[in-house]
Amino acid sequence: MIVESAFILSCLVGGSVLIRILGIKGWGVPALGFLVGLCLYVTLGSLLLALSIETSPLLQIALVGILPLAVWYLFLSRGFDVKMNTFYCLVALILSVLLVMFFRQANFINWSVDTLAHLQLGSLIATGNYTATAPERMVQLPLALPIINTPANIIEQYYLRSVVPLIGLSTILTFSWILYTGIRNEMEKKFAVIYTITGAILLLSVNRFIFSSFYINNHILFAGLILIVVGCGWLLTKKISGLNDVKLITLQLIILPTLVLTRPEAPLIVAFSILPTLFIHRLPWKIRRVPLLALGLSTIALQVFLIIQHLDQGASLPFSVIGMLAFGAVCVATAYLVKAEWLKRRFKSIISFTEYGIWISLVFLALINHRSIFKSLNSVTQNLFLGEGSWGLSIIMFIGLMLWLNTTRRAKGSVALRIPITTFVPLMFIIAFLRGGGYRVGNGDSLNRAIVHILPVLVLHVVVLTAIGVDRPWFKKLKKKLFV
Repeated sequence: MIVESAFILSCLVGGSVLIRILGIKGWGVPALGFLVGLCLYVTLGSLLLALSIETSPLLQIALVGILPLAVWYLFLSRGFDVKMNTFYCLVALILSVLLVMFFRQANFINWSVDTLAHLQLGSLIATGNYTATAPERMVQLPLALPIINTPANIIEQYYLRSVVPLIGLSTILTFSWILYTGIRNEMEKKFAVIYTITGAILLLSVNRFIFSSFYINNHILFAGLILIVVGCGWLLTKKISGLNDVKLITLQLIILPTLVLTRPEAPLIVAFSILPTLFIHRLPWKIRRVPLLALGLSTIALQVFLIIQHLDQGASLPFSVIGMLAFGAVCVATAYLVKAEWLKRRFKSIISFTEYGIWISLVFLALINHRSIFKSLNSVTQNLFLGEGSWGLSIIMFIGLMLWLNTTRRAKGSVALRIPITTFVPLMFIIAFLRGGGYRVGNGDSLNRAIVHILPVLVLHVVVLTAIGVDRPWFKKLKKKLFV
């Protein structure tokens, strides 16, 4: 328990002081802090792995906590407004230790065959034997989750019992902070609080969200991190008082490398998620393009690392590695070559092309191999709407509400929340097609488990349109005809 508590506290402290340096105050600090601290740990661990530097997880734990704390103290000593309430800090630390004790004792964790593969990889990384991994497994098993569980090797175990539940809890708190921050200036405080609490309860009402919060895999981690990236993009469109634009983009930059290390298809999902940020025209282009540049460089770095591992073992390079390397290069090239004025003139056309284009691409692929696509479509239908995937009725409600609200209402900046949702399902279908397979019926299906990745953003989008959305002109006219 001592090692696990030290790891959790290190991530919480390191991430929280960094969040405070970025100008975020109040309960947003611990809400975002733990997830940011995990990103620091994963980024440090991956760098050490790439450079073939063997260190104990204990050293990484110490560095993640101490280095940000030292930077925070430097800012504080130079007069920057980064003070933190001592009492609330102590409360957060004590609660964290109590939660670690509770989750270790309760041991609610679920696992699967995929879990065992991730944990085995984590053990190999912790003992300096990563190169013993088969090359194809390196591509299939992202590094984030194994690196997070490396401290367990210190106590001769494979995983930390409290990490995944605490990621789920942090995701709920992060969701609440983003929602409240985004709507608080557009209504009375009490109503903003009511909408925020309602949104959190709605998210908790989804069966698979609860399941994923106690299941050792990377799904809930990806959900929490993509929520931060998308949420920062939405807040940037709204120009929230007290939040610095550059610092919100800096927060995205901290998250992006870990996101790339969380799922094989992560760069593609992230690209759609940061697309709206490119169109915030009040920001200089050199600032807007930074997340895209960071995504491209992170993707290239990972693929180059995988290429080196394959070459060292004399293995042939899979198409997915070459494809992702090319995708990373396209992101970097786009960040440097595209001009701001060109984007400004084509905002609506690019957004529409992105959303409709990916669905049209899916239809085209269905014409090429309709069996694969329709098999996946049938599986998703049964898993989501007929109970085979254990989603319950709430997911049906959210999908229905999203379609209805997007048709009848609009809200400033809501496109930043909509695009990651509308592009997710067709993108996952296309990925399955390119892999030469389809999705299947049941709880174990990969897409059935992956839908939780975008669930917090889906619920956030629905609540935002309900809370601060206004009727579209056609719907307003229709209501006048019907009710006046």
